[in-house]
Amino acid sequence: MAKTKTLNKAYENVEFINSADARIIRMLAEFLHPQAKFKKHKIVDTIVFFGSARLLPRDQAVKALKKFNTLDPKKTKNFAERLRTAQHAVEMSRYYEDAVELSKRLTEWSLGLGANANRFIICTGGGPGIMEAANKGAFKAGGLSMGLNISIPFEQFVNKYVTPDLSFEFHYFFMRKFWFAYLAKALIVFPGGFGTMDEFFEILTLVQTGKIKKNLKLIVYDEKYWKSVINLESLYHNGMINREDTNVIMGDKHFTYSKDGRISEKLDKIDYRFASISFFQTNTSQAKTIFKKIKEWCKGSQEKIVLDLFCGVGAISLYVAKEFKEVVGVEEMGQAVLDAVSNAENNNNVNPASLVVQEAVVGEGATFKRFQPKARGSAGPIRKRTSHIRIVLTDEIEIKRRDPAAKNKKPRSKKAPGKPAAPAAEIEPSAPVAEAKE
Repeated sequence: MAKTKTLNKAYENVEFINSADARIIRMLAEFLHPQAKFKKHKIVDTIVFFGSARLLPRDQAVKALKKFNTLDPKKTKNFAERLRTAQHAVEMSRYYEDAVELSKRLTEWSLGLGANANRFIICTGGGPGIMEAANKGAFKAGGLSMGLNISIPFEQFVNKYVTPDLSFEFHYFFMRKFWFAYLAKALIVFPGGFGTMDEFFEILTLVQTGKIKKNLKLIVYDEKYWKSVINLESLYHNGMINREDTNVIMGDKHFTYSKDGRISEKLDKIDYRFASISFFQTNTSQAKTIFKKIKEWCKGSQEKIVLDLFCGVGAISLYVAKEFKEVVGVEEMGQAVLDAVSNAENNNNVNPASLVVQEAVVGEGATFKRFQPKARGSAGPIRKRTSHIRIVLTDEIEIKRRDPAAKNKKPRSKKAPGKPAAPAAEIEPSAPVAEAKE
């Protein structure tokens, strides 16, 4: 009896799967396979590192340079040129080391968020150079990192620091670029060549044209290098881009991530310094536009008290403090409160006693009361004591602290000569979200 020939299913037919007719299947595979892995590891978003694949770690660059000590300049072809290249490689290795350190700090920060999912995972192209450095930093911090590798004839191989189950090999550049952009919350662009600029300008174009609508931070590392490579001012002066487009990349100023883990920024004549977990508007040009608009809205309000809810590190409060009688900042995040007070003091714009945790009478006729939200299904307030942290940022302010013995007494506003006392105006938050717990 003749044997019956068993046919392969279409998806088991390697010749068909690799054919032009099955190209759409291969494209879908490069979308669905990474997506399945991201879901498995509960990856919500990423921080992407771009940069040259050719940069070396400092120890390797120094080792290569030392070899020239044993070479005879007269017997070595192109000795001077090769020596200069080796010396420059040592100089450029600082970017590799910087990428390792920055990635490590970002990973340590993300691991400390206490989220149920994996947030702000380091993502690279998976190869050597800056890609390896970023994956290495995440590895040293004990976190996950992904590598989106691409099949090309040279340079590219998966580095050993990528989390094995998050290592991918792409054939299609466009699908790889999709995964770079789709999960990214921030892109950090280190010095690089054509590949780096390709990724950089594609993302930049998507942001400029509004195709990427999320709040994506694009950070260019080392202003000096990039300004020597890309002349945005020339593009603007020749009418190729708008002035606003230059701010998409660098803004008017840039912030510095210093060794003590804090960020510095300058807006007009005000210096801000704050912890990385505190909120701040990092696009300086945009921040100026917003703050100036606020001044316009409140024009002619020299005698008014302004309440800045969720004031963060005091950015807006400090900027408009001199425009009003008083500016009161309310913030629920403890670190932001400390940063706001510090910023106010460093800019000589606050009374040192202006951090108010308990009830206080501020100025004339304004009383800020401790807020106690009602528990769901309860007729009374929650028993746990809560209070607002309040920051008063102004040039001249007098805060009257309550006497604990007179806690239940109502505050009295000051009496003007010959006039009856005006009732105190009570400013009280309308929802528990504006609250900071002790």
